[in-house]
Amino acid sequence: MRFDPFARLLWPLYDAGVAVATWGVLAPATALRAIAGRVQRGELGERLGASAPLAGPGPSLLVHAVSVGEVSAAGALIAALAAERPGWAFVLTTGTGEGRRAAEALRARLPALVAVASLPWDRRGALRRWLSRLDP
Repeated sequence: MRFDPFARLLWPLYDAGVAVATWGVLAPATALRAIAGRVQRGELGERLGASAPLAGPGPSLLVHAVSVGEVSAAGALIAALAAERPGWAFVLTTGTGEGRRAAEALRARLPALVAVASLPWDRRGALRRWLSRLDP
């Protein structure tokens, strides 16, 4: 697969833009929302890749859903896969507060769903730390 030279020029711009958004807007806003009690206290750590759920000793599958509707669809997927693979553990990540609340409710109904977390922001180091800890 050949890497497009145009993409090679755009990647540093994208990376710089995401860094500015992460450190200039997202991290401070999330910290303030955590102080105000509008998000879970651990969310900032999850978003920065400092904490990740542990799925367990066996095989694990990471499923991502952003919104409540996607969480509902993910629940059906996880239930079907758990029936086929009883030894597997599932981790569901979400992108919104409403999605996370729906995922936590789903977790109470699906024993194979062992953890719910916020997906880290698109920072290389954060994702590397998060995925190495989770090891899906």
